[in-house]
Formats: sequence, C-alpha cells, structure tokens
Amino acid sequence: MSTRDAILIEHTRNDSYWGDGGDGTGKNRLGFCLMKVRDLLRQDLDASGLQQPPETASTAAVEPEAKSTDFL
Repeated sequence: MSTRDAILIEHTRNDSYWGDGGDGTGKNRLGFCLMKVRDLLRQDLDASGLQQPPETASTAAVEPEAKSTDFL
C-alpha cells in the first residue's frame, strides 16, 4: 500500500510477458496484477472502515501513466 498509485514494473530482460523485457517493450503482466491486487485491497480497506497503514518516507512516488485496469 505504501506504493500509493505508482506504476509497478517487473524490470527484467529474462521475461517479456510477466516483466518489461528489460527495455520496456514487454507486457509487464506481473506489475499489472500487483496493481490490481493493490486496488482491490484498498477498496476492501475503504469499505471496512479500517485505516490504511501509514505511508513511508522512503517510498518514491511515480506519477501513474496508465490505470491498472487498462490491461483487463
């Protein structure tokens, strides 16, 4: 949850389906799956009224370029 709305990328040249292929041309399916799970967890937390864990100062914020549901 500390990644906030950052785009998650599995950066590896060994896998162009689950990762980005090392050069950004891969499908990054792992990143999209993780972002989807993060969104679902956030919705569950909001619906339950529980507080989300505090943000950490070490988390680097990345502006989202695409919604995590764009791949579905």
